[in-house]
Amino acid sequence: MLDKVGDRNSSYVLGLMEEGYSEAYFNNKKDWERSKINNNLKYISEKLNLSVDLRLKTSRDCFAQTLKRAGEKKETIGEMLGHSDNYISTPHYLADLDAEEIREVNKCLF
Repeated sequence: MLDKVGDRNSSYVLGLMEEGYSEAYFNNKKDWERSKINNNLKYISEKLNLSVDLRLKTSRDCFAQTLKRAGEKKETIGEMLGHSDNYISTPHYLADLDAEEIREVNKCLF
C-alpha cells in the first residue's frame, strides 16, 4: 500500500509534510492533514455502514493491540508508535481489554 500512496523521496511516509518549517506551521499542517484523512475515513465508514467510525487514532490503537497480542514487548510497541516515554504514552494504547476478554464479559449479559 505504501508503494502506491507513499513518497520515498520524503522524510514523511505520505510526503504530505516538508522539513524546514516552523513548529507552529508544522503543527497546523499536521492537524489539517489529519482532519482531511479522518474525514475521508469517516466517509468510508459510512459507505461501509460500520458501527464505529474509522479514525487515525483507531488505527494506532489497533496496531498497538495487535502487536501486544503477538507478544511484542511494551518498549518495542512504544518505539514503533514513536513514543519518547514508554512509561507514560504506551500504556494508554495497551490498557484496553482485548477482544477475548470483551467476549467473555459480554457472555454475562445474555
